[in-house]
Amino acid sequence: MATDTNHDLPELSSGLQGLFLRNNWASIWQTYTLGRKWEDVVGKNIAKKSEPAYIQKNTLWIYVESSVLMQHMQPQKLTLLEKINAMLPDAGIRDIRWAMQPARPVGETTGKAATPLRRADPEEKAAFEAMASTVEDKKCREALTKLWRTFHHLQS
Repeated sequence: MATDTNHDLPELSSGLQGLFLRNNWASIWQTYTLGRKWEDVVGKNIAKKSEPAYIQKNTLWIYVESSVLMQHMQPQKLTLLEKINAMLPDAGIRDIRWAMQPARPVGETTGKAATPLRRADPEEKAAFEAMASTVEDKKCREALTKLWRTFHHLQS
């Protein structure tokens, strides 16, 4: 193994918590985790017509397809909060709000709203690549890069 001659670089692990907090990744990760288990929380039929959108100030926002579904889910709010907080105890969700799901492109059949991919800003990309280059494990570095691209809706 080659010796590291650059001793002024901080350990990646020492900066991860600050990076997570600064970029709100913890909230994004919690929303992602909830989305993967959404059917377990609300049931198969409602899961097809709704999805967790984001967490903001201890409030979970849920996208729904119609105002009828919004009204249907309102009486279930306390039960949903219990299930969600049991699943994500660290999220600290105290309220749920609903919003109409953004418009979907015509012909979309996946049931999820598509977000257009964009090109990465060269400065952002360079800063991220510099940070990611400190990860020694290639698979971890690739997974971190994939997460970053997905979060920012970037082209490969």
